[in-house]
Amino acid sequence: MWDELIKLRKKNLSSRIRGDTDKCLKHYYEKVLPQGLRKNAKARAPMMEFIGLSSNHLGRILKGNIKTKGENLIRLRIFLFFKGYSVEELNNMPTETFEIAVLFALNVESLEDIAISIGITRDGVLRRLRGATYSFAKYENERMIQIIRGVKLQNPVKIEEGIKKISDRDFDRITRTPPSRKEIYSLPGTISTPSLSDANNKYLKFPPETLVAMLAGMIEAIIPMTQALISDKFTEEQRNLLREKTKGGIKPGYGVFDASNLLNGLCSEDARKTFLKSLNNR
Repeated sequence: MWDELIKLRKKNLSSRIRGDTDKCLKHYYEKVLPQGLRKNAKARAPMMEFIGLSSNHLGRILKGNIKTKGENLIRLRIFLFFKGYSVEELNNMPTETFEIAVLFALNVESLEDIAISIGITRDGVLRRLRGATYSFAKYENERMIQIIRGVKLQNPVKIEEGIKKISDRDFDRITRTPPSRKEIYSLPGTISTPSLSDANNKYLKFPPETLVAMLAGMIEAIIPMTQALISDKFTEEQRNLLREKTKGGIKPGYGVFDASNLLNGLCSEDARKTFLKSLNNR
């Protein structure tokens, strides 16, 4: 569902209402929400819950009497996106920044956790997500990408529940197109595993808690995927494809083998020392 969400943003369907936040919000209030005090209050309840505002406060925002700011502004824009609007401020964001904004709005990641993982202040994250600036240093952008990957692996159910809760029927229909058999069996490009002594290994610069969380999520995902691929439901040809795609390990041509040894080295400190010793003897 997450990948389809990003594809939907890029595709920017012609049927979507386009404009800045104020224009999209005005259209939602005047054209989508029902008229009448009771009906209107009931219909905007999901918006109240998603953004975290009282009925009176949200009512004043919808009528244009006051402007929303900070965290509420981010959640408001993401809410409008899920309701079918092409919000200019979100369109102007780099993909990684947009994805972080979605994770924050769905309450999957807090601003504090994002700030710690990237290595900037909470206010710095907030400025970027609300569009005051989109500028990230290269290493900050790389850390954002790792956060997104780690969170998607660790919290797929929480992400999907959040999207389903806020999505309308049209969005749900668009994003749930079944993948083709070719897409199911497609694998990522060749993986290159850096040497432990490689000074260019970007993960050496990551905060330890971020790297641990990311790897834990990946291992939890790898176990059921490996169980599936090793079963008789997949062919030898498909398993060979995995070996071919991961041929750039520590020793060229042994990606899967090297990954297995590396993970064995994490089983205990004794195993780690044994692995490092064997690696030095290569």
